[in-house]
Amino acid sequence: MKVYQTNEIRNISLIGGKGSGKTTLAESVLMECGVLNRRGTVDAGNTLCDYFPVEKEYGYSVFSTVFYAEYAGKKLNMIDCPGSDDFVGGAVTALSMTEAGALVVDAQYGVEVGTQNTFRTVARLNKPLLFIVNKCDAEKADFENVLTQLRESFGNKVVPVQYPVECGPGFKSVIDVMLMKQLTWEKEGGKPVVSDIPANLADQAEEYRMALLESAAENDEELMWSTTNPNVATVSAEGVVHAIGAGTATITLLSDKSGKEANTTVTVKKKNTGGGGTGGTDTGVNKKRGTLNLGYASYSGDTKNGKMDGAGVLTYKQRHAAGRDFKTGEQVYAEPGERVDGVWNNGYLSSGTLFKNNGNAVKIKY
Repeated sequence: MKVYQTNEIRNISLIGGKGSGKTTLAESVLMECGVLNRRGTVDAGNTLCDYFPVEKEYGYSVFSTVFYAEYAGKKLNMIDCPGSDDFVGGAVTALSMTEAGALVVDAQYGVEVGTQNTFRTVARLNKPLLFIVNKCDAEKADFENVLTQLRESFGNKVVPVQYPVECGPGFKSVIDVMLMKQLTWEKEGGKPVVSDIPANLADQAEEYRMALLESAAENDEELMWSTTNPNVATVSAEGVVHAIGAGTATITLLSDKSGKEANTTVTVKKKNTGGGGTGGTDTGVNKKRGTLNLGYASYSGDTKNGKMDGAGVLTYKQRHAAGRDFKTGEQVYAEPGERVDGVWNNGYLSSGTLFKNNGNAVKIKY
């Protein structure tokens, strides 16, 4: 049996109102990840998660079911939670044990009572949350209406990462605003065909992309809107924005499987910081953009008095301690060729991300 490191494990609760499609989504995840060779249905009573006789009889989940799959080298431990108010305890318990929630919303009906009740539990437990708009192929599916409802109910922090090109029976494509690509599936499913975004959809995709970047910057204390930041942002396929600068930013996208990088340039709205550097190599009071040779590594970024101070990139020449894992506190080592994108204070790392040679990324601190 494969042994996973702690940074290779994700624990997620599938939550949402009754009938939103959580169990069907679980079947799709299991099939796409190769655990199942065919997808069961709730109507047929042959899904992996609803295996109790009472669940097959009623046609909905009564108990929480744990399942797992592997995707892109990560182990996904997931819990399919009941959506009925009668069994809400299952969702509460699951959310208490997992690190994040995936709240499934029906594209036909949008925000329902079950959606609001589940969200209150997520907010009380202070868990990260991903909304999944399901059933986009249904006759009455309306993504834009659902997005409006989500924002009205839960605030403008709700920002699409992917959205459908067309809802209803013709649904087969989504726009990924992280990759800035269109993903299209054949009727039988399988791997999507990746193509450029059509010209008539480009403006909306760019609008959503900018909203995503700005939302990430506003809600992560590590994303410092100040003149000490370079004009560089790093976005992984997992959706984590590590650093966003003012002005024009270069976005580095890490593919979820190959680890290869693809670069694009977007414009990030500049926030008034009330002073600091105005251009050139000066990035703030007594700070300059420069390079340092540290022996075990080379540094490029903000410096002050000959030390790393501000945002920059540290590329390792030999094996060396890089920092401590944000979640576990364990010491993390960098190998030759690996790099840390982070923020330093007087020579010490405040926070950053170690990009490994195998394509993984580890969030670290001093």
